[in-house]
Amino acid sequence: NIAPTVLQHFKDLDLAKQLREAAHECREESHIALAQVLQRLEAIAPAVVQKVQDLDLAKKLRDASQESKLEDEGQSLEVVVRDCQATVLQRLEDMAPILKHIQG
Repeated sequence: NIAPTVLQHFKDLDLAKQLREAAHECREESHIALAQVLQRLEAIAPAVVQKVQDLDLAKKLRDASQESKLEDEGQSLEVVVRDCQATVLQRLEDMAPILKHIQG
């Protein structure tokens, strides 16, 4: 009796058909989901670009602030050096009469 074998064959064919349909639906759904993800990415892309630009600007501002700080410290150091030079010159000038007297 081949009836059970034939019946099983038809069930297998029906199952295969259902699996193909399910796979096709999944593919369609995945394409739709992918399209939705791409739309969302496109929608947020300007905000992401802006955030990257903001971060870059913040870094540039920090770098400029650091450079400014270094320049300020350099200028302060120059002022200290000038003050020291002026003090040394003043003391040398003050000592000049004594040195002339010693040289005689």
